[in-house]
Amino acid sequence: MPSEKEIPEKLQNALTVRNPERAQLRLTDLSRISDGWETEVFSFSVEYVEGKTPKREELILRVYPGNDAAEKSVREFEGLRQLHASGYPVPRVSFIETDETVLGQPFVVMEKIDGRSLGAALNESSPEKRAELTALFCRLFADLHRLDWRPFAGDTSVPEASDRPVFREISRWQEYVHQLGRADFDPLFNWLLDNAPRTDRLSVLHWDFHPFNILLRPDGTPSVIDWGNIQVSDFRFDLAWSLLLTSTYGDPSARDRLFTGYERAADEKVEQIEYFDAAASVRRLGGILLSLSEGSENMGMRPGAEKMMLAHPDHIRNVYALLVERTGIRIAEAEKLLETLPD
Repeated sequence: MPSEKEIPEKLQNALTVRNPERAQLRLTDLSRISDGWETEVFSFSVEYVEGKTPKREELILRVYPGNDAAEKSVREFEGLRQLHASGYPVPRVSFIETDETVLGQPFVVMEKIDGRSLGAALNESSPEKRAELTALFCRLFADLHRLDWRPFAGDTSVPEASDRPVFREISRWQEYVHQLGRADFDPLFNWLLDNAPRTDRLSVLHWDFHPFNILLRPDGTPSVIDWGNIQVSDFRFDLAWSLLLTSTYGDPSARDRLFTGYERAADEKVEQIEYFDAAASVRRLGGILLSLSEGSENMGMRPGAEKMMLAHPDHIRNVYALLVERTGIRIAEAEKLLETLPD
């Protein structure tokens, strides 16, 4: 990937080629705004003349690293297009570029949402306002899982509920780990396969739905971001993942509040969530351990993501504790890692 000093010129050239009707197009104010595990995110402005009218747009550049970068960029771009068409609140996408000669990696350009994260708003709000924002979070989550999943399936083969999609999803995880030459997670995978529940319906999954991935415009209108892992499967995978993240990063009480709020927003009881807690813990802990041993870039993440993972030792401890609580299974490699973590 080019340096930040080189990106504006290269991106401006790409925008000019994509938008020949926009005269005098100029890119300004490029700024890095996020360093997550999986993507690099920049904000920027474009100024141009259309017809005889000067215009300005605020946009976002998402750059995808890792071996599956092209697949992930297409998945997010197409997912956002379909979500927007379905009326779900997400940023509008402008275009996708999978030709790595442009910026060295695939990227997507999309609308910039003028606002702050729901996570920041929660941290700064009164108890009454926090309750209101939590209810909004749960409503958005339940609304996502109520969308018709079929337009999101694309050309891929998505199993119907009767085909045991939970079993198939866990089998896919195990196969991926086996391709890396690893069998030390098999006791966990076998437990998950042996206990896989039936799925009554399929849903659209975000796979990283947390308050910092929801932006609030000044008028309070929400927009959900970060759709690189959008998928169709059992909604309880998605819910358990979010419960895991929100409760293991320092606030264990958040789990019960969000679970109760989700059930209220969805107007249904969620059964067998403990199984999906275990699945989420396996996915999270497995992702960390494999990234540390195989390299984060080989796991579809940014180079150096390992350091970000190790910066939160209590999170890793909490995930492992939940995994053992739910399954009764201990993993030697995980316990070796825990021994090296700082207090």
